[in-house]
Order: sequence, then structure tokens, then C-alpha cells
Amino acid sequence: MKNRRQEAVSQTWCPETSVSALPGVSLLRENRHRLNRVQSEETMPTLQRLRIFVASPGDVAKERDHASALAEELNRGVAAQAGFVLDLVRWETHVTPDMGRPQQIVFDQQGPIDIFVGIMWKRFGTPSGVAGSGTEEEFNQALASFQATGRPRMLCYFSSAPIEPPATVEAAEQLLKVAQFRSRVESAGLKATYTTDVDFKEKLREHLQQILLKEFAGRTPPLNKNLQSLLDLEKSRCEERNLPFHGPNLLFALCRLVDTLHARADERGDEDRERAVSESDNRH
Repeated sequence: MKNRRQEAVSQTWCPETSVSALPGVSLLRENRHRLNRVQSEETMPTLQRLRIFVASPGDVAKERDHASALAEELNRGVAAQAGFVLDLVRWETHVTPDMGRPQQIVFDQQGPIDIFVGIMWKRFGTPSGVAGSGTEEEFNQALASFQATGRPRMLCYFSSAPIEPPATVEAAEQLLKVAQFRSRVESAGLKATYTTDVDFKEKLREHLQQILLKEFAGRTPPLNKNLQSLLDLEKSRCEERNLPFHGPNLLFALCRLVDTLHARADERGDEDRERAVSESDNRH
């Protein structure tokens, strides 16, 4: 004998019910042109953009280039898998010429950031008009934002590579300012050191991967944009007909939509494989 829940479910939907009465089937039939259009797009997940700002004087150019290459590398691997795309922000690539105080122009054009990466070796930099150097002012702004909002995450790296004794007073002053700034960073939090530019890249990779996984922990993975579009259409149709957007009807509609998406993807995969084989045969 059926209990009350089973009877309620059977009244809502059962296999013998005409499939044309189900909201999911009506969506597939009456909006087939919509399905074809969204399926013709690249079926990529919706990625959340994380902006990384690199702050440093001019004597760590290799490290800056490593950071850019590393962002591209992670975007092809762990970042995309975790639902993110990394956008590395550098004044060389993200700032256009303008009039005014140079460091303020950088701030005005860089936009909000999620991760701050500071790098120093033996140079501190030149005064910015507000702080001892542009790097220090960038650090000050990031730290103030972190203390107020918890963002950006702050990663500070200092090179411990051996250097020759300074040959000029200016070089000695630069080293002194780096040492003073390093002490300030140590009093505010944790820093990292590295011995070579390759060592820096490896440590930055490890730290960024840890941050990505921590940011992603407990978060619902992004829903495929094509499936989301179909569900939005179905929800609108249910609202127009005063139908509940839940229960067995919704479950059945979801199953049909997912099956359709997978079938379309398989068809494209078969076509791509056939095309590849044909091109290979033509080359030979």
C-alpha cells in the first residue's frame, strides 16, 4: 500500500504520464531554436576572475616575468579546474599614459585586486611623492584595504641572493631602506624568501595554488552557462503557467536537459575526431 508521500508523487508525475505535459519536455520542444543556439557556443564553465597585482622595484624583472608566465600556466590547469581565471595586473600592461602623479595614475587604472604580490631584492625604489617608493605606496594601499576588508591577500617576497658590497652611497641607502621595509613587513605578518628567480617562481606557484584551493573550498562549482540558460527559460515558463518549479517535474526536466547537453557534446566530439582523421589523411 502506498503511503501519502508516494501517492502525492504519483499524482504529480509518473512514467505513464504524457511526457508532453512535463515542463522540461515543453521547454525542449518549444524552445529548440534556443537550445541549438546556446549549444553552438563553447561549453565552458563560468569562471570567477581573480586579479593579481605585482609590486616591485626595477631590479627583479625576471621575477615579474615569472609571475606573468605562472598566471598563464595556472589558468591552463589548477585555476580553471577550481573555477577561476587569474588576471595578472602590471603597470607595464594595464596602465595607459596620462597626466598627473605617476603612482596615482597606476592606482586609478589598476582597479580592485584580489591578491597582492610584493617583491624586493636590493633596490627599494624612488620616492612617489607620498611614500618612500612606488612599491611602498602600493604596499601601503593594499595593507590598508586588507585591514579594512580582508582583501587583497598579501604575499611578500624578499630575495636572499648574494650581492656585492654597495659601491655607492645611493646603493647603500637602497639596501638600508630594503632592510627597514623588510622589518616592517615582518612586524605586520609573514614574509617569504627565495634564493633565485626560479626558486621564486616555484614558491609563488605553491602559494597561489594553496590560495585557489582555499578560496574554492566550500563553494558551489559554477553551473554550466548553457544549462543555466535553459533552466532560466524553464523557470519563466513555469511561472507563466503557475506551475511549481520543484519536485518530480523539475527533477525530470533536469535529467532531460543534462542528457541533451551531453548528447550534443558527444556529437561535437565525434565530428571533431572525424575532422582530425580527415585532415591527417589529407596531409599524408
